[in-house]
This record gives sequence, C-alpha cells and structure tokens, in this order.
Amino acid sequence: LVSLTTIRRLAKDYTRVCANYFDVFRYSGPGLLEAIDVTRRGIHEEAARFLKDELAGTVYIDADTARRLFTLVYALLDRRGPTSEDYRRLRAAECESISASETDAT
Repeated sequence: LVSLTTIRRLAKDYTRVCANYFDVFRYSGPGLLEAIDVTRRGIHEEAARFLKDELAGTVYIDADTARRLFTLVYALLDRRGPTSEDYRRLRAAECESISASETDAT
C-alpha cells in the first residue's frame, strides 16, 4: 500500500514549484529559472524513488517507469496547478521579452 499522505505532500511541493516557475520567468533572469527547474526535477525524482520503494515488494519498476507513474498520479490528484490563465501570462511574458530584446537591439 502506498502512503497517499506522502504522495500528496510531494505533489503539493511539485505544484508550488511549478507555479513559481511562471512568476520567475516573468520577473527574474535565467539563473533563477534554472534553479527552480532543478528543484522541480529533484522533487519529481524524490517522488519517483518513493513510489519505486513503496512498490518494491509488489512489483518491480525501473526509474523511468517510476517517474511516469508519479506524473500520472500527479495528474489524477486533486490539486491547484498551473491554469490556462497561467499559460496565457507566460506567453504574454515571452512576447514582452522578445519585444524588449528587439527594442534593445535597435
């Protein structure tokens, strides 16, 4: 049996980091964006290891399968993740960034 408490905690942490990605993209430089991406991947790896360890007595899964399983579990959990509005804001920020770099180049 897999502890849903632990999975929910990891999913909540993962959601928080993913949500911060949008704000950092808009207001900070690539260094902080890279740090958040490393953190996101670390949480994803931790959750995959947890699932692999919890299921070890029942079924063998490799690391890649454990990562995919966490992705599936994460998608199925009731959580507040990035919304279509978040993606719209990200696209707008990308456009602003491109416009600013074109203006600076002239």
